[in-house]
Amino acid sequence: CAHDWPVMRGTTTRNACIRRWGINRPLTMSAVPRRTLVSTEVREHPGARWHPERAAAEPRALGGQNGRSARHREHEMHNTRRLTTGLVVGCLGAIAGAALGFAVLRVAWPAYAAAETDKAYDFAMLVSRLSLGALCTTAGACVATTISGGHPRAAWWLGGVFVVASLPSHLYYSWLDYPLSYHAVYLGYLLPIAVVTGRVVRAQQSRAWCSTFAA
Repeated sequence: CAHDWPVMRGTTTRNACIRRWGINRPLTMSAVPRRTLVSTEVREHPGARWHPERAAAEPRALGGQNGRSARHREHEMHNTRRLTTGLVVGCLGAIAGAALGFAVLRVAWPAYAAAETDKAYDFAMLVSRLSLGALCTTAGACVATTISGGHPRAAWWLGGVFVVASLPSHLYYSWLDYPLSYHAVYLGYLLPIAVVTGRVVRAQQSRAWCSTFAA
């Protein structure tokens, strides 16, 4: 109204100004209430700028989303490192246990050592080899699950690694050296034994933690 009064002197504009301001005279800027004056100055919001110190302090002080995301990523990286370490140690432990077990069989069982050259194993020797493989798989899954802190996928990954690593040997290199049942049993029990062992170890860890907290 204050800007339009000198130009638009119609009754409608005049009546509108009267109804709004309660006055019947040409308006000047001094007559306009202070609350209607809007500054044209553009003020920057305090949060519009990015401050490195504020960005670093806010997650710690307020526990914002950035802080939670950083803690979550750090926790995931820690779990990944423990899982990787558990898998490596579990695989190496299973390989070392198998090598030690076969060495004991050769020393303690002369017939086995004699049959190993031509792989002319009888039923008892094949059962002994399968039992040793199951024992090493159990030990490797136990070690991997323990080192990984009870990770639910540690045993699955370990069993999968064992199956993938054994496929070329049993399906190509030594396919004709052993009966079909031997290959089927060996490749079939690797993953289930690892998974069951992982579940048992996690259950034992949960019971140990519960008993510790209860005490």
